[in-house]
Amino acid sequence: MQTKNYTSENICRSLGMDGFANDRHLAKADEAVRLLLKPSFHPEVCVSFIRSGYDVSLYVEAARMQIWQQDWPTPQPTPTNTAAGLCSLEDFETLVDMLCKAANPNATPRFYVIDGMLAHSILRREREGLVNINANAVYETQYMTFIAKAIGIAWYGISVPVVRNALRLAGGYVNVNLPEENIPPSKPVIRTVVLGSKDVGAEISIALKKVHK
Repeated sequence: MQTKNYTSENICRSLGMDGFANDRHLAKADEAVRLLLKPSFHPEVCVSFIRSGYDVSLYVEAARMQIWQQDWPTPQPTPTNTAAGLCSLEDFETLVDMLCKAANPNATPRFYVIDGMLAHSILRREREGLVNINANAVYETQYMTFIAKAIGIAWYGISVPVVRNALRLAGGYVNVNLPEENIPPSKPVIRTVVLGSKDVGAEISIALKKVHK
């Protein structure tokens, strides 16, 4: 992966989204907070909080493997686990307030961090961009606190174990301790080739479906 191409827009497209700063969810929102997490040693995760009136929807896209490690100049489509849920209006308003405080122009980094987790956050209201922070999650206390809060709210707002675990791994970079979810083992896929006429193949297919309901 070439560093110059490892952008939030390219990463989100790799996750199957239309982009980072604008897509079909953000375009229809009265207000929205989006957070793209780019851990140094774990797969990327994008969390979106979308407010329409008094209702707040939650969407999480989690890469199954680290996009940064792809052997391509630019991010390519990657297998992704997704989850959707709800967020309370109170929690959403708390996130908005925390993000706005973290955007204090005087809160500039005083040091460089090689490892850790880059985090890109935006706040949009009625199609207008209000806040845009793209920095290491540990560079400033208020920003790290916002990220930790967003990860916790997202974890409790969804129910898909594998996506919860992706949030848990990202949370470790900002001192958030979340329980690991048990993931049921996937069933093995067995490919069967039937030699014979189409009628014989159809009969065997029907029989197999009855056995493996």
